[in-house]
Amino acid sequence: MAGSKKKKWTEKHDYAYLFLCIAVIDGELCEAEQEVIRKHMGSWFFGFSTREYADLVRGVGPRLIKRGSGPEFVQHFNKICRNLMGHMRGDQGLMYLMLRHLCEVAVADGKVSKSEFKIVQATIKAFEMESFVALRVDRKRVNMRVELHGGG
Repeated sequence: MAGSKKKKWTEKHDYAYLFLCIAVIDGELCEAEQEVIRKHMGSWFFGFSTREYADLVRGVGPRLIKRGSGPEFVQHFNKICRNLMGHMRGDQGLMYLMLRHLCEVAVADGKVSKSEFKIVQATIKAFEMESFVALRVDRKRVNMRVELHGGG
C-alpha cells in the first residue's frame, strides 16, 4: 500500500466541504466559486493550503456533483452541519460569518439558483439561527446576504 496514504479528515475539511456543497448544488463547480472558497480556506482562520484544497476538490468534488441534491447529498450535508455545530460550540458570530461566506460562494458564478438559496436556508436552520437571521436574495442584482434581526 505504498503511496496510498489516507489523509486525516479534520475540522477544516468540514468547513471546506460545506463551501463545496453550496458550490456544486447547481451541478457544477465553476472557477469563480472555487476562487472564493480558496480565498476563505486560505485565510488565517482556516489555514488550508492551496494543495490541501486541490486534493479535497479532486477527492470529493466529483462525488458531490454526482450526488446532486438527492437524499445522499442531504444526509452528508446534515452530517457536516452537525460537525460544524460541534466545532463552533455555539459561537454565533462564527456561524454568521460562515453564512456570509456561503452567500459569497453562491453568487460567485453570477447567478443565484433555487438550490443555492435552499442550501443556505438549510444551513441557517441547521445552525439553529432561523429566529434571528434572515436570508435575502436579489436575483436581478445577483445578491444574496444574511441579515441579523431580533430574537437572538
